[in-house]
Amino acid sequence: MATQQTTEILEVEDEEQRQRRLQDILENLNVTGPETASRMQPPPMAFDFGERRTYAMEPPTELLSRIQQFLPQIAQSNADLVQRDPRSIDIEHIEETDERVIQMASCCSCVPPVIAEGQ
Repeated sequence: MATQQTTEILEVEDEEQRQRRLQDILENLNVTGPETASRMQPPPMAFDFGERRTYAMEPPTELLSRIQQFLPQIAQSNADLVQRDPRSIDIEHIEETDERVIQMASCCSCVPPVIAEGQ
């Protein structure tokens, strides 16, 4: 007994057929009246938010006091920086006389380390 195979063919429209189909759809949208347009729009969604009440909250006094102590310090530091020579605080340019320097590599895990000869 032989099994019967069914073959399905995928119908693919060419560019002209696609343009015509889209044009027909858009023309139908333009022709529809208000009664048809209202049937096409989904009904407005209603969401039950439940009981909405507000509660008085005390400010975070410890955090607020720490911020109030910090703000004058940062303001004083900013004022001190304005008075200094901009070249003295430029971290991009290091003087030759600087003994200790921390150098950051932006992608040190991406590139395998290179070991110099003699090490």
